[in-house]
Amino acid sequence: MRYIRKFNESASIKDFDEHTDADIRDIFRDYSDEDNLEIKNMLVYDGSVVPETAYMKDASKYRKAKVVTLNMGNLDGVSLPGMEKCITSFDRVKDAIGEIERLYELGDWKDVNFRIGMDWKGLTITFVIIGGLAKQDESLVDKIDGYLATMKELLAKMGHKRGTIKGNWLDMRFAKKDDYSWGIHRLLQKIGSGEINLQNTTDTDSTSDVKRDMIKVRNEAWEDGLKFEISGGDQQVVLKLGKRQ
Repeated sequence: MRYIRKFNESASIKDFDEHTDADIRDIFRDYSDEDNLEIKNMLVYDGSVVPETAYMKDASKYRKAKVVTLNMGNLDGVSLPGMEKCITSFDRVKDAIGEIERLYELGDWKDVNFRIGMDWKGLTITFVIIGGLAKQDESLVDKIDGYLATMKELLAKMGHKRGTIKGNWLDMRFAKKDDYSWGIHRLLQKIGSGEINLQNTTDTDSTSDVKRDMIKVRNEAWEDGLKFEISGGDQQVVLKLGKRQ
């Protein structure tokens, strides 16, 4: 039986560190390539797994989590009506479950959560490792509030005043007549990706200074580990400040 460095240092490890992913990959070395093993850093909030966020008003309500998915490979049995093929080996599933159980034991993680399913890759086993509480100093609520308030003001200077801040996102609405949503969507998208930056912004129209100020907000947020995430729909643009991975 293999043993790994980190999990033997303590019998009650709860917090993750920079070695945790490597330790998990070491246990599941038979599934170690990118197509067969996926590890996502997530959070558990109010009984649900949610994406990592820097917007936590009360970090004590969040616990860190890692969602690990093992791809067991293509199924090779008979096909059921309207369903995927069947698996033909108990051992494949038992071996993987055994490794998952051993991981929980080595890490002394008491909260067991896993599911077995199928996707386009074949049979998959997904399990959740729940670690310690998130730390309040990892939250950027005040900064995010400030960045979004500034972006709302800058958009208002461009004539777009129907904005509402909801947590870590700004919801902009536009009139159906003379709908500017697509133009603003593309502008914020390009600023967020860095395609429009201070070095190549040479516009001399009435909104040039506003655009430069938006770029500065984006750059400051980027330095804080945040990124622009742009979405929306008809007559709507949503700017979300998400956590950079």
